Amino acid sequence: MKYCFGVDIGGTTVKIGIFEEEGKNIDKWEIPTHTENEGVRILPDIANSIKNKMEDIRRCAKEYIEKKIKSK
Repeated sequence: MKYCFGVDIGGTTVKIGIFEEEGKNIDKWEIPTHTENEGVRILPDIANSIKNKMEDIRRCAKEYIEKKIKSK
């Protein structure tokens, strides 16, 4: 299955979502929009947030699989 991200950059917050290929929302979250210094931090903040979320998802998936294997 393939996934994509949606990003809405607002003046106060950046809203980020993970979607299935068909458009179903899997997860959503917000981070602050750092507008100081002409917004130089906005794109790196978005990239780091997505990277952290993907690491969380991988960790949760790994823990789930390990529990399933141990329960057999």
